[in-house]
Amino acid sequence: MESSPKVHAGPDQAFIERLIHGYGIEASQAERLLEEFLIYYNQTVEEWVRSRHYHLQRQGYKNEDIYNIIAVELNTRRFVSEPLSIRQIRRLIYG
Repeated sequence: MESSPKVHAGPDQAFIERLIHGYGIEASQAERLLEEFLIYYNQTVEEWVRSRHYHLQRQGYKNEDIYNIIAVELNTRRFVSEPLSIRQIRRLIYG
């Protein structure tokens, strides 16, 4: 009987294995962690600004403070974006 060739599981499976072995978590936890990671880091600038605005509002921040926080935090994010003005941030949030 001929054995079937080993199928390469891809980089996602390799990362899941790394999480399992490196952090001692279950496969289902590692898969969920990777899913959350990908959702978070695949956001567009617009999605991230709206989401961050929502979360900061829920923490009790006022809009003027939120716009400034977002402007600073955009510089630390992984997307390539020119710095946004407060006005541009407002437009992303409210259209």
